[in-house]
Amino acid sequence: GGGGGRKGRRECGRGALGDRSILAGPRREEAKDEVNRRVKFREAFRPFAPSVTLEDAADWFEDARPSPYMLLAFTVRPEKRDRIPAVTHVDGTARPQVVRREDNPGYHDLIVEYAKLTGAPILVNTSFNMHEEPIVDDPDVAIRSFLRGGLDALAALPDGGVGEADDDGEGLGAGPAPDLDLDEQPLDPPQGRAGDVRNHCDVT
Repeated sequence: GGGGGRKGRRECGRGALGDRSILAGPRREEAKDEVNRRVKFREAFRPFAPSVTLEDAADWFEDARPSPYMLLAFTVRPEKRDRIPAVTHVDGTARPQVVRREDNPGYHDLIVEYAKLTGAPILVNTSFNMHEEPIVDDPDVAIRSFLRGGLDALAALPDGGVGEADDDGEGLGAGPAPDLDLDEQPLDPPQGRAGDVRNHCDVT
């Protein structure tokens, strides 16, 4: 399944970097198909990018180096490919966002907490928008896209980090945390489309 997150200032650029993202667990190959079929409606051959912490990148990708904007493709280490099939392309590569804590503490901490639960310091990361719509901007648009887009959860992450895992180790949260299992929960069918919205970037 997948969840949407909105936090902080607007993002500018070619991809979402954790503050306007749909996130999912990478351990099931079906995860990318569910996000594609229920939310993004993209061609099946188009891979989703992973987010990985800087300190763990070299353990999962060959020749890994800082790449904060999903611009470089790295080879997924062969022994790791079956552990993150949702973000491994058919040629064995992935185009990760390498996340430094100093750049985005809350998102970095979320990945760290997910790794504690699953052993994989990686999340599927795609922009938080429905098909042919701009990336969500204000909270109202985020809520509307969540309700109409077939996502499992919506989180507004604080800048300071993430909350405690649930007692059973299956949930991640931010502040008052909803149950969120990024690998196991199925996506519900979309209930329509969010209305036409305009997006803009504040780079000041």
